[in-house]
Amino acid sequence: MKNNIENHYSIELNVERNPYELDIDDFFKMATRCNPKRRFLFVSKVLGKHLSVNPKRALDVSRLLAMHYYESRFSKFAFDREDLINRVRQNEHEGIIDRSRGYEIDEDTLVIGFAETATGLSHGVFDAFENVKGFYHTTRENLRHSGNTICFEEEHSHATAHKIYENENLKLDGINRVILVDDEISTGNTLLNIMKSINETFHIKNFDILSLLDWRKKEYRDKFDLFSRENELNVSVYSLIDGYFDNIENGEINLDEIKKHEIFDESKLNREFEKTNEKNKCVFVESLSKEKDDELLDLGSKYMRYTGRFGLNRNTHKRGKKIMYDISKNIQPYVSGKTLILGTEEFIYVPMCIADKLDGEVYFKSTTRSPIYPYEGGDYPIENGIAHYSLYNEGVVNYVYNIEKEEYNTILIMTEGEGLSKANNYLYNCLKKYCDNVRMFYFSCNKNNLKSDPPQMGSYDEKDIVFLLKNLGNRIEEKDNKTREKAIQSGVHYSEMLPIEYKPSKIYLDLFHDSLRKFKSKLALAVGITAEKILKARGEDVVLVSLARAGSPAGVLVKRYMEQVRGINWPHYSISIIRGRGIDKNAMEYIFQRHPNSQIQFLDGWTGKGSITKELKEALSEIDKIYGKRENLSDELAVLADPGACTAIYGTREDFLIPNACLNSTISGLLSRTVYREDMIDKNDYHGVKFYRELKNEDLSNYYIEEIEREFESIKVEAENEVKEFDVDLENVNWIGQKDVKRIEKDFEIESIHFIKPGIGETTRVLLRRIPWKILVREDAKNIEHVIQLAREKNIPIETYPLEAYQCCGIVKALKGE
Repeated sequence: MKNNIENHYSIELNVERNPYELDIDDFFKMATRCNPKRRFLFVSKVLGKHLSVNPKRALDVSRLLAMHYYESRFSKFAFDREDLINRVRQNEHEGIIDRSRGYEIDEDTLVIGFAETATGLSHGVFDAFENVKGFYHTTRENLRHSGNTICFEEEHSHATAHKIYENENLKLDGINRVILVDDEISTGNTLLNIMKSINETFHIKNFDILSLLDWRKKEYRDKFDLFSRENELNVSVYSLIDGYFDNIENGEINLDEIKKHEIFDESKLNREFEKTNEKNKCVFVESLSKEKDDELLDLGSKYMRYTGRFGLNRNTHKRGKKIMYDISKNIQPYVSGKTLILGTEEFIYVPMCIADKLDGEVYFKSTTRSPIYPYEGGDYPIENGIAHYSLYNEGVVNYVYNIEKEEYNTILIMTEGEGLSKANNYLYNCLKKYCDNVRMFYFSCNKNNLKSDPPQMGSYDEKDIVFLLKNLGNRIEEKDNKTREKAIQSGVHYSEMLPIEYKPSKIYLDLFHDSLRKFKSKLALAVGITAEKILKARGEDVVLVSLARAGSPAGVLVKRYMEQVRGINWPHYSISIIRGRGIDKNAMEYIFQRHPNSQIQFLDGWTGKGSITKELKEALSEIDKIYGKRENLSDELAVLADPGACTAIYGTREDFLIPNACLNSTISGLLSRTVYREDMIDKNDYHGVKFYRELKNEDLSNYYIEEIEREFESIKVEAENEVKEFDVDLENVNWIGQKDVKRIEKDFEIESIHFIKPGIGETTRVLLRRIPWKILVREDAKNIEHVIQLAREKNIPIETYPLEAYQCCGIVKALKGE
């Protein structure tokens, strides 16, 4: 029969064998793909790849292919043949079919499916066999792997390289027979390539090939026979429909017109829809944690273990099916109206099985790498679609087709992954154009290591910041300054105590408002310059991680600047780093899981003598030892003010009073400084904090942010101009502030460098929160009137001193012996 693919080309299809009398129009349509290696494409109507399908139909077709193999090879009738054939032939899949009972074949057999289109089909075939050894599907993911890796090419494909990463618990040594499963055979060259690789590596001689469609012409069938003889292999091919195609006639394809279609407008990927991340729309679904007697490859939590990408034996597969059933019960409440379950790339079988268990009008398909030309009209299968970046591999373009045509009430995206990314957000927002109710579900390999979302805390808008901190409530007792100072100087770590959080007095509030009035424009410019430098150094795909608590307002301000001026939405987290205790590793793991590929930028309000800068570098060195070196993790701290020249990313090197140094929780989202006590912080907890809800009437956190934000419009041009010549690698980081600190330590015989608090901000905090000994000021100091006033009120000596980097310095009083 002749198939005319609109005005693109025509192809002559000749069906020679169709044992179950299947309606060929129910199985595929022809389309044109953007690939000069092979222009035509069989678009399956039963796989759930490019076109949506009833998930029960996809699973029934997989089982029918397995049944055909069982009956043909062993000359037996399957126990469920009549029911199964009728379901597929009549395209009627309601009612119950017992998929728990399989067909008995050889125990030393391994099933291998092909990525990405046939991963679901091949997994379904494996599921239909009772006692085979296990299952792999090929993958296009590139991973470091110490075991055997089988590599081969699919020459005609748009993504040619395939790999199989051998699992040490499912070795190919000792396998007698391999069943290769694909959806369609045109020439068979891909099959020859994988058989050659497997035979050379593992010396396996018996291969059975299962495919829905076999379109090999005689010359290609003869090539198979020759290959088998030359390599002394036993090769058999089983398919539901056999035939061949010929007489391909190319028509006129107006590529310029076609590429105006949204599917191919890849320029949008870098400018549109990437701004929004609706966190409440995203749900994490956790799989079973690893078990020692069934350990799979230790590849982190990016991939779900029950897909077969890294090998799957019968026991693990059965456990996975039970988990899929349990997950479906949790997902059922999200099904509303006509619902599409959308798998992603190679991740097909798991979401398809979940879709199969859901009640309602449920359909399934997945995203794909195949670029297919759209055409509206006639019987052409692909009318429209969306280009988007891969959720797994940066820069790889994927597609999802016919969403607009199919009109869904609900779309539930299911993907493997460690967390949200620009690609996730882009796909989510593209789908929101066509469907109001869109949610994303993430599946991970390791439940115990998947950190749950923390409860909302603090007084900032949840869109501005996520605090990865544990609220200790009233469990921790606050202590006055003198008691805390004595304890600290006696060896108690400062992070084990909290100061008493008083309602701000008039003097504190006057100081805050006065400094805000004087310096808000200067501070806004520092925010803008810092943000622009981060953008230039790290690019657009950035996650801000502020260091609680002084870094939290700085992070909110940088995030607001990027949204207002650049139209870019950077996720922002605030986590704890404690001098001498390091960074919160659980918080870091949370960020790694949610943002595996984004550039992570740490941020603080200012640098004093650089202690936290050094602490961060040491902490991230430890993180590298635990998680391996990550290219997206830099230890270059960004700060709004860096008078000590400790870092390359800063807003200004001028020493001036950043207003939030004047207040405590009431300028930091009503949170205390961070706490680490082993009697309160379990191994899986974030570092602790206290949330002062009782001070909400005194809270100035959002007022402060809004006052600075109003200045962004007036300083944005200056900020952009300041950063035009910026190069993070050429910036002068000379640690000049350390010279001041070392000289003070020597001249005043200070017993601990931690008693020295340089800079206007740190000096102010010493006067407000510590027990000061004396205040050092340079002779030409500017903007320190409040420091002089506070010191005089507290009868603290003021001494002129030749500071180079700072305007002033506070020295904490030693209390030993008092």
